[in-house]
Amino acid sequence: MNSIKAKDLKNLINDKSKNIQVIDVRSRTEWDEGHIQDPRVINIEINTLILNTSDISRDKEIFVICESGGRSSLAQVVLKAKGFKTTNVLDGMSGFRKLN
Repeated sequence: MNSIKAKDLKNLINDKSKNIQVIDVRSRTEWDEGHIQDPRVINIEINTLILNTSDISRDKEIFVICESGGRSSLAQVVLKAKGFKTTNVLDGMSGFRKLN
């Protein structure tokens, strides 16, 4: 399974030419408390993602993120089983916040 650190994701996000989609699988409450401000980042809670992947692009490089890497690791397994190629952000939003 592919994985990266939050600093690498930040570099990808800063490059506006990158054709990526970031799936934040945290709860809506966690999302509302703070998330990555970029139109390529969407919130799909892990429980919803298990049942519905219709909002996820098959034409983009997919990165999954949660708070610390646990839920996004599960999301990566679910998405791989559904035919998506994904990369997990190991240190999650916890690591991402430390970069700012």
